[in-house]
Formats: sequence, structure tokens, C-alpha cells
Amino acid sequence: MQKIKTFIAGHLELSLIIGLLAGLFLPGLETLPKESSILLVAFVIFFSCSKIIWADFGKINFGQFTIFYMARFVLLPVVLYWLANVLIPDYAIAILLVALMPVGVASTTIANLTGGNALMALSGTILTNALAPLGVSLIFWLVMKESIEINTLNMFMALSCSIFLPAIIYFLGLMPFPTLKKQVDDYSAFFSVIGLGAMVAVAVALQRDYFLENWLQIIPIILAGCILYGFFFVFGWFYAWRKNKKEKISNSLLSGVNNISLAIGIAALYFPQETLLFVVAMEVPWIVTVSLFKKFAERNKL
Repeated sequence: MQKIKTFIAGHLELSLIIGLLAGLFLPGLETLPKESSILLVAFVIFFSCSKIIWADFGKINFGQFTIFYMARFVLLPVVLYWLANVLIPDYAIAILLVALMPVGVASTTIANLTGGNALMALSGTILTNALAPLGVSLIFWLVMKESIEINTLNMFMALSCSIFLPAIIYFLGLMPFPTLKKQVDDYSAFFSVIGLGAMVAVAVALQRDYFLENWLQIIPIILAGCILYGFFFVFGWFYAWRKNKKEKISNSLLSGVNNISLAIGIAALYFPQETLLFVVAMEVPWIVTVSLFKKFAERNKL
């Protein structure tokens, strides 16, 4: 069992591919309620909470974080949306959704491996996810209230439940039971990878016919996604241009390693089919650009 757990935990890419194929061809998944995808996001976030250490909050530079948050998670998504409306209007909504997504938990692990600031990555993960329900919903309400009908209040509730409820259950439910908490933590990577694959499977299955009819669009979407994610990493690097390499690596991870699984869950609930297709396809650029940046950072770490 230990070998199976280790193998699955170390092969996120394989889990996502299996999830994609299952969503396209496994009978019965399309009958699941559309809320299933966001429930699976909550499942993944629950196990991701094992990375959080509350004692580290006292070391956070909130002033520095606030400036970065406004630049990367408020101004940049809006600018990208306006540009996309001119260049590729069919995917402008999807690009805004992807750009607004908070930092993913993988950023902390990669920061440790590449010589970045792990505390900075962890702090960014916690704070951007905590701000996501209000930030994402508010920006969509302000930017898109006249162009597309989205129930931003329901979106806010879904984001809040999928982010905060798993954290509350983890910390209040497991903290009094250290033995159980240790067992959950030991399997956190395993169940996170399984959950991500299952979430992709459900999200794709819910729009199976549309995906199969429009599969040729996936290749240009992936290419566009590689440019988009590459820009996220470049933005983080140049944001910290006057700082040392450790800070540059950390800012790049905060900018580029986002929570794309949350975007898939939200897209499955509230957005058109073309938006969901774009967001699901973003899993490939996410993996490619994160892997490339990891190699780049390892060669240039202090």
C-alpha cells in the first residue's frame, strides 16, 4: 500500500490524464449533479490544509503582501480581460477566471525544492485563498455585470464553502485528535491527487458532448495557456526585480502556481461550456510551465 500511495502522490499528471479520459468516455459520470465538481475541490482543500502551520502567521509581512495581491490578483486579471476582449473575445471570461485564481498549495513545496522562500509561498497560499471568495466574486460583479449573467452571490457562497468549510473541519475536527490528524496528513498528497483527477473527470463528463464536438479547439487553447502561464511567472519575477533570487523565485511561484482546480469547479457551476473547456485545458499549461520554472529555478537558486 505504501508503494501505491507514493506512486500516486508523485504522479499528478497521470491522475489528470486518467480523469480527462474518464470524463470523456466513462458512462454514468454525466448524470452526477454539477455541484459534484466543487465538492471535490473542497475535498482537495481539506487535505491541503495539512501544509498550514498557524505559528507562521506572525512572520507574515502584510503590507508587502497587500501590494503584491493588488497588482497580481486585482489589476493584472482586469487588464488581461480587457486585452483578451480585443484579441480573443471568446475566451476573455475564461482568462479572467484563471487569472483571478488564488495561489495553489504546490507553491510551498516547489519553493522548498528551488531555493525560494517557503514561508512567503505558504503565507501567499493561505491569504489569497482566504480572500478569493470576496475578491473573485466582486471583480466579476464589477467587470461583467453588463456582459454576462452570473449569480455572483451564489458564486461567493460556493467559493466560501469550498475554501473555508474544509479548513474549519480540518482544524477544529482533527486538532483534538493528533493520531487521526497524523494519519490524514500522511495521506494528504495521495488523496489530493486522487481528488484532482476525480474533479477533472466530473467537470468534463458534465459537458462531455460539447468537449467531444470541439476537441480540435484544445490545441490552440493549450498554446494560449502556455503563453498565459508563462506571463504569470515572468510577472512575478519582474515584480521582484530589485530583490534577491530567493524573493524572485517566491514571487514567481505566487504568481504562476495558482489553484486551477478551483477554477474548474467554479466554471462547471456558473460559466458557459466554452469557458469550462478552456479552464480544463489549462491543466496542461499549468503542468508544463510549473515544471519548466522548477527546472529554471533549480539551476538558478542560491
